[in-house]
Amino acid sequence: MTPSTRAWRAGLVAFLVEDRQRPRHRSTPDPEPHVAAEAARVVTLSVQHWLDEQLEQQLQRRRDLAAAHDTTASNAAFDPDPAILLTTTPLGLTIAERLVADDPRGIVCLLEVEYRRWCRQQPDDAMEHHVTAWNWVKTSLPKVRQDDFPGHPLQAGETYWLHRTGIAGCTAEELRNTALLAFDGKHTRLLTASTVETRFET
Repeated sequence: MTPSTRAWRAGLVAFLVEDRQRPRHRSTPDPEPHVAAEAARVVTLSVQHWLDEQLEQQLQRRRDLAAAHDTTASNAAFDPDPAILLTTTPLGLTIAERLVADDPRGIVCLLEVEYRRWCRQQPDDAMEHHVTAWNWVKTSLPKVRQDDFPGHPLQAGETYWLHRTGIAGCTAEELRNTALLAFDGKHTRLLTASTVETRFET
């Protein structure tokens, strides 16, 4: 990790300490306990798999990408050993922080909105200093999107969930995936490990 990357990461950690002391209005309510429990299970398994099976491969792709850069002039700061960020939802934050607590790679967990606020202060659009992974479950889809998955019909009493994961900064293009799940009020079942979303909601 270069000195400039180390400083960028240290600044982020200090920013999070200060930012989390400020009162914030929650725009979305907490999920119902049965929803939260199943979403937590999905995120826990996924983040653990990412840490154990995927992250090191992704970081190798980052090192390959850095080596491919022209290391003179403007690309000299592209760090092959970047700060690693994991963004998630409030529910996922506690899970993620617990899972990475003993990880020697120094992963910083934060909310997407915190990441956006930090990047407004310390932009790193070229991702010279960091890579950002994300892992979260969308447990409520608006009615307008209920017909987006005709190839994966629901059974009675089920609703669609989307499990969005990915990472940016390891390859020229973002690596992203959306798994489609069906939730019956207690448990989820996998409809497809990867679906293409043609439209997104705010």
